[in-house]
Amino acid sequence: MCHPARQIALRHKAELRRRLHALTQRLSVNDPDELADQLVLLIDGAYVNGQLRGKRGPVQALPTAATVLIEAASA
Repeated sequence: MCHPARQIALRHKAELRRRLHALTQRLSVNDPDELADQLVLLIDGAYVNGQLRGKRGPVQALPTAATVLIEAASA
């Protein structure tokens, strides 16, 4: 049994993945599952980097990186 806080975090991550998958299924992409996973990783990285480096750090690249992933998945 894991700590209650970890259970909440796991549920949050699962819900984020579910929502992203629902969104990627609406797009004309080759593999909605893979794109959802890639976006989850991108967002998780943005959370961590934003905490460490602040809003003016690399987290500013999040919208551009997401756009690149979506466009690549649509090619």
